[in-house]
Amino acid sequence: MNDQRLDDLIDLHLNGAISDDERRELEDCIVRSAADRARFWQLAETHVVIHEGLQQGLAPSVAGTSPSSAHCPEPIARFNWFKSRQLQAAAAGLVLGSFGASAAWAYVSPQLPKLVKHVLAVANGGFEENVAPAPNGVPVRYGVWSGDHAALVGAEQGIAPKEGTRMFRFLRSDSTESSSRGAILNGNIYQVVDVRAFRDEIASGTAVVDWSAWFNSVPDAAKEKSKFVASVWAFAGDTAILPRNWAEKLYTEIAYSSSKITADDDPQTWQKISGSMMVPPDADFLVVELKIVPGEPVPVDGAVAFAGHYADDVQLVLRTNARPLLAAAHRAMP
Repeated sequence: MNDQRLDDLIDLHLNGAISDDERRELEDCIVRSAADRARFWQLAETHVVIHEGLQQGLAPSVAGTSPSSAHCPEPIARFNWFKSRQLQAAAAGLVLGSFGASAAWAYVSPQLPKLVKHVLAVANGGFEENVAPAPNGVPVRYGVWSGDHAALVGAEQGIAPKEGTRMFRFLRSDSTESSSRGAILNGNIYQVVDVRAFRDEIASGTAVVDWSAWFNSVPDAAKEKSKFVASVWAFAGDTAILPRNWAEKLYTEIAYSSSKITADDDPQTWQKISGSMMVPPDADFLVVELKIVPGEPVPVDGAVAFAGHYADDVQLVLRTNARPLLAAAHRAMP
């Protein structure tokens, strides 16, 4: 679908003027295209920022009048806010110009959607707590880092933590569990995050989790550079399936989002990996995975030792919409 048609459909939805056929068309785009999903949330979030800003009194102050006193032949039911930057300027406290207070009135309508953000609890996401990650493969308990051999360290090898005084360091590509994915070449660490407390928020199938992590490494003289990978998986059911799921590659996840970046040679800069994933209504927990993929691995006794590869500041944010929206979107895979 072309960008203008997608924007038009999103505009119709955000202003409560979308027809059933148009809603199905928009849902189809969201299900099929990660780029369209990203565009939807970008516009929806901007919409809410403007909406909330005007609710706090920006509209009357910049328009010079109130919605009730504005002259308008007909009530304005919808306003194509992303086709003009003037409303964004209004949200910043600038002049609304010819749009007047009547345009602002559409934004304080109680029918407009509202995004709610919840910071999901990633245990020791900044690696500041003195709790060493366990070398026990994929965990089945919530709130623990476990995977291949690793350590929590302070500043070393010319690399300072992204935040705080500690950071995570990949040590080797093996663990005490033979079922650990990447046991030969890659170094992995995982954490299971419980989302059952947000059952009501994700029930509509419109919730999105935004995730991010930061990575750094010592300079690498190899021709092929190492790669960092960050992933988030959504599962339904019992966490007991996780070790077998990874060992036998069962792919029982119900949603999945992953991204990677090639390690640079600058220990002074941290590299960010981030992404978003629709959270299915039946999700019980998420699995966060951080991984180092060596460019030219040299296995020793079945494992690879990493010279200096680090991670820090892992975050998850759950975004939900206060009214049901695009219920079919939970079927989409990023």
